[in-house]
Amino acid sequence: MKTHPGALYITDRRVIFFGKTPGRQAFNDFNYRTITNISYTRGMTSHITLFTGGERVEFSAIRYGEAETLVKLIREKIETAVSGNASAVDGVPDQLKKLGELRDAGVLTANEFEDKKADLLHRM
Repeated sequence: MKTHPGALYITDRRVIFFGKTPGRQAFNDFNYRTITNISYTRGMTSHITLFTGGERVEFSAIRYGEAETLVKLIREKIETAVSGNASAVDGVPDQLKKLGELRDAGVLTANEFEDKKADLLHRM
């Protein structure tokens, strides 16, 4: 487990951490789709723990009363990212079909088609 004091920023797409570790500055960002769990402990200074992949990252020294609010907001963002991603994935086969039609009609080159296809498949 890593413990980091610093600043935690919540955006529409990710949680961003800026802080200092001995001898250097730290920067981490966690896409909501990669966060598998989040929890917090309450106290005079609270802690938030993110679980992402096989990693557990703890953010410490969060002001009393703020951890619960932050975790609730992050959970909402995760839910939005996951449900929004499901909609995007559902439309990929139709988009691939349209790309194929554009390629067949000569509007897209084979290379352009492959690039766009790879981009769509990466989103899944």
